[in-house]
Amino acid sequence: MDKMNTTKTILIPGLVYNSEQVCELFNICKKTLQTFRDKGQITYVRLGRKIVYSFEDLNDLLNRNRVEKC
Repeated sequence: MDKMNTTKTILIPGLVYNSEQVCELFNICKKTLQTFRDKGQITYVRLGRKIVYSFEDLNDLLNRNRVEKC
């Protein structure tokens, strides 16, 4: 029986993440991530054809969308 890859992506300060990793972190599809970029809801860096996201940008996205308990 083949072993399944169970490695999970986690947010670690100081690291950058590619689109695939961000989709895995937030359990979203690539199209949703593209929509976030198009609407300016997430900050990113374009390095040639590659797009990366910093820990700080991802953390900011989470904080801006936090729902406080009443």
